Amino acid sequence: MSFNVTNPINTNGVSAVPGKDNRALGLKLYSGEVLAAFQRRNLFMEMVKTRTISGGVSAQFITTGQAADTDAATHTPGTDVSANVLKVNERTITITDRVYYSHFVDKLDEKLAQYDLRGELAKQAAEALSTKIDKQIAGLIVTASEAPATTTQIGGHVVSLGTTAAFNALNTEGKGDLIVEGMFQANVSFNSKDVPMDGRVLVTTPQNYAFIVQSSRAVNRDFTNGNGGIDSGNVLNIAGTPIKWSNHIPATDTGGDNVVGLFFQSGCVGVVRAMDITSEANYLPEKLGDLLTSYYALGMDILEPGKACRIITTN
Repeated sequence: MSFNVTNPINTNGVSAVPGKDNRALGLKLYSGEVLAAFQRRNLFMEMVKTRTISGGVSAQFITTGQAADTDAATHTPGTDVSANVLKVNERTITITDRVYYSHFVDKLDEKLAQYDLRGELAKQAAEALSTKIDKQIAGLIVTASEAPATTTQIGGHVVSLGTTAAFNALNTEGKGDLIVEGMFQANVSFNSKDVPMDGRVLVTTPQNYAFIVQSSRAVNRDFTNGNGGIDSGNVLNIAGTPIKWSNHIPATDTGGDNVVGLFFQSGCVGVVRAMDITSEANYLPEKLGDLLTSYYALGMDILEPGKACRIITTN
């Protein structure tokens, strides 16, 4: 069986051929570290519920209903106390198949490269896998926000900032102000359903994050106190909720409307890990090279749709 070779001294992906000039990079002696083309930003895993299991194929997350004040009763002396029933359910999340990313490196090519190859390849592979996880979790948050209410659970939330055309027609400050307003609406929607304040976060795109930083309200000292600014390029909190950016949120929801940001609480999605991202190298003597593989095994699913909200502009 043959492998596609990740040649460390290739020219834009063209593998080296013995005696050919596309091994020319090997003539240079590299010093220091190789500069990666980019480094992906991953954050969704740390913002939802996660469990790690040492065995088995699934894990259960318990969800409960909310005790109603209408069930509170006045006691009459001498009578028995009647017990109320609190609805309890569980979500079972099953581990999916193992997902991997692999490189094969010829031993001679690795020697000619003259720089630390394995560390860079392992880093790139781990980033590819963690990006895949990030996108899957973000997609589940969108799906959760679209779930309808049932007799046993709160439905997902949506906040519309108006049409996409009207949003695009605003200047930078106006767009930032409108997103800030949408965040307050999302908080009101959560508050009206008693979603916990702890664990709430807004994740938006880099462009929309920049609009928020330039908003007249998000960092204006008349409205905030040490909440970031144009000098730092950061905004920390709005309405008590942290603001983050990611390249991994879906561009549109299932209805085709543009997703401006995901506003959610950590209980909306659950992740079960059987194997965290792991990298290993195995020398294959019959091929005179190393097979470098990174992999993980986990499962994820929606837990409580009522803790997810998408902020959109409609088409």
